[in-house]
Amino acid sequence: MIKRIIAVLLIMVNIMTVGVKKEGSKRVTVSGFINMIEEQAGKLSSVPKIKAKKKLILEDAAVLLVAAGEQLYGLEVDEETVDYIIRERMAGPGKVSKNRKAYVAKAYALGLIAGDSAGRYSTARSFRGKKKIYEKEAREMIARLIDPGKRYGLSPDDKLLRIDKNSFPPVAELYPYILEDFPNEYYESMCHFMVQQVKVFEARESELWDLRGCTDYCGVMTWDTVFSKLTYEDRLASIRKYSAADRLGSYSAYLTPAEYDRGAADRNRLDGYMGMPLTPEKKRKMCDAAEEYVLHALNVDYRSIALDTEWQDYMLKNGIEQGSIERYIQKCVNDELILECDAAASDVSAVYYDRIPSVFSRCEGVVRVYAHYRIASDNGSDFPHDELTVNSGSGVQSLRNTRISDDGFKYIVDPCFDWQDGYFDIGVRNDLTVGAAIFDVMMYKAPFIEAFGYPCEAQSYYSGMLTVDGVLEYKRRNCTKEEYLEERGYLYCR
Repeated sequence: MIKRIIAVLLIMVNIMTVGVKKEGSKRVTVSGFINMIEEQAGKLSSVPKIKAKKKLILEDAAVLLVAAGEQLYGLEVDEETVDYIIRERMAGPGKVSKNRKAYVAKAYALGLIAGDSAGRYSTARSFRGKKKIYEKEAREMIARLIDPGKRYGLSPDDKLLRIDKNSFPPVAELYPYILEDFPNEYYESMCHFMVQQVKVFEARESELWDLRGCTDYCGVMTWDTVFSKLTYEDRLASIRKYSAADRLGSYSAYLTPAEYDRGAADRNRLDGYMGMPLTPEKKRKMCDAAEEYVLHALNVDYRSIALDTEWQDYMLKNGIEQGSIERYIQKCVNDELILECDAAASDVSAVYYDRIPSVFSRCEGVVRVYAHYRIASDNGSDFPHDELTVNSGSGVQSLRNTRISDDGFKYIVDPCFDWQDGYFDIGVRNDLTVGAAIFDVMMYKAPFIEAFGYPCEAQSYYSGMLTVDGVLEYKRRNCTKEEYLEERGYLYCR
C-alpha cells in the first residue's frame, strides 16, 4: 500500500514539472545563435556554412563567434598564436574536430570561451568540442563578444587568468596576475625574498642591528625578536615600505614578481645587474629550464644513478663539478636513496629577482617551481646539504620532515615516503642553465615556526640563525644563546 502511494506521488510530481525548465536551460540551434548575434551585435556580412537546424555545440559556436568578431569588431588572431594554443594550451587530443581546432583556439585567444580545467597546475585547458550549448551560455558568449570588459583574460603566454578576486591569495599584490588553474598554495608558499630579504630590511630597522661590527652571524637576535613573528601582513608592509629602486641599491636587492614584470624599478640600475630585460618569451624559457632541473634533481635512484650518463651530463651542464657529482652518487648508494617526482610546474608570473650574495647573485631571475614528489627510499642517514644543488645551502636532507622532539633534546628525521607537494626556488642564468636552487620544504611554510624549532641547519650562514645542532647543544649545556655564541667566537649584536 505504501509503495503504491509513493508511486502515485512521483507520477503527480512528474506531471506538475513537465514543460517546466529553468531559465536559460533551453537548447539553442545554429540559426538561433546567429539570430541572437545579429540582434545584439549587428548584421553579419557572411555566415559560415553550418546546418541551420543543428543543435549548437561548442566548436560550432566558436566558428560563429570568430566570424562575428572579425566582421563586426575587427578581432583577429595571428597564426603563430593559434598554432601555439593548439599545441600547448588545448588538452586532450581528439576532443575538438580537426577542422574546428583553429576556430576554438581563436575564440579562446580572444577571451570568448575558456574551456574546462584540466587539473591543478595544468598549463592547458580542456575543450569539449561536442559540448551542448544552452541559451544561458550562448547569451554569455555574445556578451563577451560585445563587451571587452567581460572577456576572459589570458597571460602573456596564453594561460587563463583568474577573475574572481575574492578567491585571490593574500599575497596577490606581489604577482602580476593569478592563474585560474594554479591553486593559492603556489603563491602563498613564500618566495625566498619574503623569507630572507624582508628579514634583512626589517633587521636594519631594528635596534638590534649594529652596523659597526656585524658578522654573518649577527642576525640570530634579529631572527628571534623580529622576523620569526612576522605575519603575512607584516611582510607585505615591509615590502611596501621600500621602493623597488631603494631595494636594488642595497646589499640584499630583490624585486617582487609584479615589480619585475612591469619594470617598476630603475631600468638602468636593473640592467646593470642583469644581462638584458626579461621578455615574456625569455621568462617562459627560464620556467622550462627550472622545471627540467627539478625533474632531474628529484628523480634519483641509487641503483642506476652511477650509470645514468644523461643525468650526470645534465648536472655538469648546470655547473655542478664532477667531484660533487661523484660524491653525491656515492652518498645515494650509501643511503639507498630514491627520489621520485612525477610533476613540476611554474609560471612566468612567479619569476622574480633576488640578489642575495652567494645564492642567486649570478642568476638572471628566480623561478618558483611546484613539484609533486616523494622520497621513495632513504635509510635516514645525515645526507649533506650541498652535494647536489649549486650554492644553495639545501639539499636532500631539507626534503625530509625534520623536527625537534617534544622535550627539545632530540633531532628527529622523518623520511616522508608519502607523495607531497613542494614549492622551490630555482635561480636561472642568462644562458638558461641553473645557477642556484633551494630545496627546503620547511623554509617556505607559513606561519613560520619559532627559531628553536627551525629544522634547516644549512640556513645559518645566510639568515644568521643558530643551527638545530647549535640550539640542542646550548640547551644540553644549560647556557644562554649569548654565552654559547660568545664561546664559539661569534660576534653577538646587541
